[in-house]
Amino acid sequence: MRLRTILLGLLMLATVSLALAQDDQGEYQGPTILDRAGPSVGQRGGQAVDFRPYGDVEGVYDSGLIGVIPAANGQYGVGGEGILVGFGLMGNRNWQHDSLSVDYRGTYTYYQPNEGFNGFSQYLGLNYTHHFSRRLKLNFRENGGITRYAFGELTYLPLQNSDLVGVPANQLFDVPTYFSQTGVDLTYNFTPRLSLDVGGDGFLISYGNTSYGNQGNAANQLALIGVDGGTGRANLAYRVTKRQTVSVGYGFSHYSYTNAFGNVQFQSVDLGYAVAISKTWQLAAEIGGYRVQSLTLTQVPVDPAIAAIVGSAYATVVTRPVQFMPMYVATLTHKYAHSSLAFNYSKTIMPGNGAYLTSNTQNAGVNFSYLGSRRLATSLIAGYSDMSAIGQQIGAFRMEYAGCGLTYKLYDAVHLELRYDYRHFNTGLVNYLTNESRVSLGLAFSPGPTPLAVW
Repeated sequence: MRLRTILLGLLMLATVSLALAQDDQGEYQGPTILDRAGPSVGQRGGQAVDFRPYGDVEGVYDSGLIGVIPAANGQYGVGGEGILVGFGLMGNRNWQHDSLSVDYRGTYTYYQPNEGFNGFSQYLGLNYTHHFSRRLKLNFRENGGITRYAFGELTYLPLQNSDLVGVPANQLFDVPTYFSQTGVDLTYNFTPRLSLDVGGDGFLISYGNTSYGNQGNAANQLALIGVDGGTGRANLAYRVTKRQTVSVGYGFSHYSYTNAFGNVQFQSVDLGYAVAISKTWQLAAEIGGYRVQSLTLTQVPVDPAIAAIVGSAYATVVTRPVQFMPMYVATLTHKYAHSSLAFNYSKTIMPGNGAYLTSNTQNAGVNFSYLGSRRLATSLIAGYSDMSAIGQQIGAFRMEYAGCGLTYKLYDAVHLELRYDYRHFNTGLVNYLTNESRVSLGLAFSPGPTPLAVW
């Protein structure tokens, strides 16, 4: 109810802003504000690319496909060789008052002999902006799809934003995972220096059943804990100088579990600072905090006399603990003519990964992409992530990962593709495979004057 009230208030505020948009005073042109930063949909090498379809065929090897029960040899992770067939569309298009960016990729992967991991995956990233005037603009975003694999599919896509809570991250098992996050924002410029952004997101993550290898009995099926929720936010920014902007933001979020009791709601406040260090380097940072309230079940000891009667020394009660947690987000980006380099750090709250529920999450990473040669395009990533569940007595999840990829234009529309990804992780849940590698090699087909960069 509180979330509904806040979102209604934001909508009313946006309506007032629309009514105020009566002249053509210039819109905000300062450095990136983190609360308003969207994913780099349809960009490669730091630059927007024109719409471009593609298809590819690859051989794939995974050293650690992780099922939900041990395989016949007692191991949780098994190697798998397979064939991947993919297709997609990426790019940008601008009109007088509108712009559209799209990243779509669909793949079917066939493994042998572990056919239980076969399946179809999709990802859609979409960003649409409409300018009502130079004062007021509307932004609509969608990130959604289905992935069957915990690692190697979404890692290299432009999904490093800390606000993409509806996109699966830090997954444990190779199971069908359905996800969607839809967001809408209205930004109003009172003056070229002062601007207000209001908006919200709705998201869901759910898990399908899967079988391990060729075993098809019901014991192989796992129902992980799904989550859905929504967020509302408002951000006021002031451009102090040509290169510097300060901001203040407020947010409210509510997460509900679909296969477990309980929910989490939290409020956040933050102060932001963004600066254009030079023509190619930008720094943006936020510092703030959360007030988190959880609805959960907790076991408490009972009086010995009562325990003797009921036969249990503990009772399960409903609690609503309140916690206060810090928030830090920072990005340092470099964009040149044909390359981009980004360093990211965040300490935020995320919905979890199906086994871990709402968690305090810390992420750090670096991402580099290059699209400058007439034949070669490359991408490199590396990072670290950890999760500590807020309402569960469970060990932390920690992961280090790295990956690289390249495409080389062989002839006209034919490209060679090569990619390698690696992660090392550990968890307090079970003791299973902690190292995973994924390598793919194949051919891609796409018309265009530049080399294809799928990632």
